[in-house]
Amino acid sequence: MSRLVESTICIPNDVKMIIKDRVVLVQGNLGLLTHFLHNILDCKIIDKNCILSFRSKNRLVNNRSLLGTTYALLRAMIFGVSFGFIKKLQLVGVGYRVAINDNIITLMVGFSHVVNYKVPDGIIATCPSLVDIVLRSANKQLLGQFAANLRAIRPPEPFSGKGIRYEGEIVHIKDIKKK
Repeated sequence: MSRLVESTICIPNDVKMIIKDRVVLVQGNLGLLTHFLHNILDCKIIDKNCILSFRSKNRLVNNRSLLGTTYALLRAMIFGVSFGFIKKLQLVGVGYRVAINDNIITLMVGFSHVVNYKVPDGIIATCPSLVDIVLRSANKQLLGQFAANLRAIRPPEPFSGKGIRYEGEIVHIKDIKKK
């Protein structure tokens, strides 16, 4: 990340980017995303080939790390409005079920009550089977936070492995205590 001052981001033709008053607007096929730039960063579109360039006003270490964070966030925004991001969750456990009605996810995950969770704007939730949840969004940060909140309702247990987990997540099962 130390040479990001020299690097650029190429913007695809189907993505429209506007930089105005420290606000970056990125619009594509899947939506519109905004990001506020820090005062110590300069971000501009170099030419008509839509190449985005970054500069830090001074070369302090903290500024370079902020430059790397902004670089990664803007690349994720461009990718998100072009292709979108997907997170898949699985419910593992006897009797664990999920249903989606009117942007409300209904989880039956072993509690004495049913857990209802509202899907925020900007995320599309589908339920291909009774134990799978597929979340899609152009905003990577919002999608990751919402998936983490769903997983936190019933995280995988270390002894039995029951709970809500990401697809492909490896849960290490502990051995039980032996006398």
